[in-house]
Formats: sequence, C-alpha cells, structure tokens
Amino acid sequence: MYKIFSITIALFLLVSCGAEAQNKKEQTKPFSLKNAQDSISYIIGTQWGGSLAMDSVKVNIDALKQGIVDALNDTKIEMDQAKVDAMMQALVAEINVRRQQGEASKQEETNKMANVNLQKGKEFLEQNKNKPGFKVTASGLQYKEITPGTGKSPKATDKVKVHYKGTFINGEEFDSSYKRGEPIEFPLSGVIKGWTEGLQLMKTGGKMQFVIPSDLAYGENAHPSIGPNQVLIFEVELLDVIE
Repeated sequence: MYKIFSITIALFLLVSCGAEAQNKKEQTKPFSLKNAQDSISYIIGTQWGGSLAMDSVKVNIDALKQGIVDALNDTKIEMDQAKVDAMMQALVAEINVRRQQGEASKQEETNKMANVNLQKGKEFLEQNKNKPGFKVTASGLQYKEITPGTGKSPKATDKVKVHYKGTFINGEEFDSSYKRGEPIEFPLSGVIKGWTEGLQLMKTGGKMQFVIPSDLAYGENAHPSIGPNQVLIFEVELLDVIE
C-alpha cells in the first residue's frame, strides 16, 4: 500500500491547498523518444495526465514527479492510514460531484439543441415538401428524383452499393463518399430508416435526393458530426444491388 501513497498524496496536495503552479501550464523542455522504453513511459504519462485533465484535477507537477520516483524506488513514507484514506475519499467524492455536474450540464445543452433542431426541422420540411419535384411518403420521407435509374430496385433484405453526399438543412456538408474517393456497400437493414425506405424507391443507375425527418434518421441521439433531432439531406446514387 505504501508504494502508492506518495503518488496519491501528490495528486491530492493541490486539490486541497492552493499553489501558484495550479494556475500555470507546466513548461516542459523539448525531448525526443529514443527507444521503446521512452515511448512506453511517455504514453503512460499522457494517458495518466489526460485522465487527470478530464477530471479537472489540479496537481503540483514537481510533487507528482517526486511521488512517482519515490514509488518506483520503493521509498517508504510514514503516513497515517486513516488520514490517507480520508484524503483520498474526499478527492474521489469531489471528482464524482464534478463529473455529475458536467454530465448534467452536457445533457441540458443537448436537450436545448434537440428542441431547437426539432423546430427548425419542422419548418424546413413544411416548406420543402412544396418545392418542385418533391414527393412525400406516408412516413414523412421527402424525395426527389435527380437522375432516373434503369436497373432493378433493391429490397429491404438486399445489400447495396452507393455513392452519397450528406448535408444539413443549412447546406453544410457532414459526409461524402465522393470526397473519400470510393462508394460504400451496406445491407439496407443496417442503416437509418430513411435510407432503408428511400433506396427501395430507386433503380440501379439512378440518383435521388432524400430529405429525411429526424425520426427517420438518428432522432434525439447526437453523433460526433450530427446533432440531436436534425433533419438530414442526402443525394444518393445507387450503383448496384447485391442480393
């Protein structure tokens, strides 16, 4: 147990008491990784440091370094076990509170964004459905044929090969197989509802634009590049149907 005392106490030092180094970013000298041991050591440091930063734990870098050295050298530090336990419990409790507050704040922002996107999406869909060439299915999917196809239409159980471009209602592009330089293949049963329904309306060789309501896309589930309740617009070119 004593091997970790010096490290854990070093972590706690500047959480419980102030120090000038807390508010300053540690200045480090440039260095190079000369071998595997250097690389592994650096990786461990970045992962540990990243974890501390994520939890907003402020530490005294010098004390932290000394704690690591003492632990690796098996230096014994005489400390009262009850006091150590109390300090670490307080730190863990503080981190947990901070995490809960962060999650609550993030959820609040997500909910606000979801409501805004839902309203904007409804307004856009209402206007777009009356534009020339657009049709609306019973589910609410809006589609327009850009280039008619001449081949067969896929079934929901088929696999398809497509090129596509995805944009938001403001015209911002969030994904494109064209830019990646290669089409994609996927089973129709494994994509969002708007794609599963829309592609069955197409024929091989054709190209359509789909305006997909959020409930046929990702709904309230936010993704790295897609917010909650966002209407998505796709231009899709059906290249092949793979049964």
